[in-house]
Amino acid sequence: MQAWKFYFITFGCKVNQYETQSLREAWQARGGVECDDPAQADVVCVNSCAITARGERDARNAVFRLRRAAPAARLILTGCAARLFEDFRRHGHEDCVQPDLVLPQGDKRLLLAGPWTEEAQAPAGEAQAPSYPPFAISGFRRARPVLKVQDGCQHRCTYCIVPLTRGRCLSRPPEDVIAEARRLLLAGHAEIMISGINLRQYGRDNADFGDFWSLLRRLDAALAPEFAGRGRFRISSLEPSQLDDEGVETLMACRMLCPQLHISLQHASQPVLRRMGRGHYTAEMLQRAVERLHAHWPVMGLGADIIAGFPGEREEDVACLLDFVRETPFSYAHVFPYSRRPGTAADRFDGHLPQQV
Repeated sequence: MQAWKFYFITFGCKVNQYETQSLREAWQARGGVECDDPAQADVVCVNSCAITARGERDARNAVFRLRRAAPAARLILTGCAARLFEDFRRHGHEDCVQPDLVLPQGDKRLLLAGPWTEEAQAPAGEAQAPSYPPFAISGFRRARPVLKVQDGCQHRCTYCIVPLTRGRCLSRPPEDVIAEARRLLLAGHAEIMISGINLRQYGRDNADFGDFWSLLRRLDAALAPEFAGRGRFRISSLEPSQLDDEGVETLMACRMLCPQLHISLQHASQPVLRRMGRGHYTAEMLQRAVERLHAHWPVMGLGADIIAGFPGEREEDVACLLDFVRETPFSYAHVFPYSRRPGTAADRFDGHLPQQV
């Protein structure tokens, strides 16, 4: 097979980075050679994100920019923003640049067979039940590889478009997780990021898999005898509700775990959390867990995602959040302004705040 060149641009979360790596390895196995200049590529692929309006806009602008840079290349748009591209075109932008192939997130797996039209087609026949997408990797371009263990989310936070773009929760079989972690450790990676769209929902689609904490215990038991002390795991994101007795005890028992937590907190005010559809936890759950972990991890990293300006947020809600941040030993925070996403429940809420607020 004659060599052909491809170029990737990836937006969004660590799961997207992981899936790009999986496609990269699959295309290289089919004779593809990655290049750093889209103008030299035969295939250009945009792996997009739609979690915020800015993320969607960045991916859409990349499509236009890359068509100009590589007019003869096969241009593919996939990922979470792909299903929104047609809506953008219909709303007064009929003359916008069209990719040669648009594959929504649910069909991204088809690209594992290659980037060409005859290969990237959904199988004919009756629709089949969703299954965990068969992405897998053997290496990573960065020092800390991502290990994807879960996809999708069924919680439907009122601000979040992810359930519309990635669909229902799908969990990766534990034996596949362990095998890939071993591959990455043997390849020389010293730290692996365990990631998913919503780790709290791991195993909900298959009771035989257990929950996320049982997965972490199995992973540690299988690999710690060989790799403890020369390799470790980092968890991408947890919710405060996961930091119950089982969660804290699992964190303290694992021998290969990095002493760091990133928490999908979003807010500390309970009225705001309830409007977000996240009333199943409180900020105090995080504080109690950190107090318990301090004896085991006297020095640890602690980060959080926080959304500012959610519809209906009051000054007293902001004061509650600021007090919580001052009282909690955060190492850092990822703070985002609320982004209005069409199709979400919050899009229809009253009390949207001016952007300057």
